[in-house]
Amino acid sequence: TQWLAEKHNQLLELAAEADSRQVSLHRVSSRQLTTAHAIVFETASDLWPFVAMQCVRYGAGGREVFDFGRAEARLAESLLRGKPVVLQETKLMEFADEAGLGVAGFPSPKTK
Repeated sequence: TQWLAEKHNQLLELAAEADSRQVSLHRVSSRQLTTAHAIVFETASDLWPFVAMQCVRYGAGGREVFDFGRAEARLAESLLRGKPVVLQETKLMEFADEAGLGVAGFPSPKTK
């Protein structure tokens, strides 16, 4: 998950460099991250229908001409805008008391 959080943040940084309006001002802890915060993308349903309907025109001789700038703007708007930077918070260790375990893996008296 750390790798995914890094890639998520890198993509947001690249978008912010390309367009200053893309700057995400809010952050979310990796412990509280949900799919609503993450970049979720399906090529077949999110990109190709839009490209087919909005980014293709036919030039001389029926040759297809693609407007990749328009497709890029759509992706940035629909997928990246408003997404938070993920703050990676990894729990380094869990104490036996937190896990509900006593010494040597036996249940602690608190759980009885």
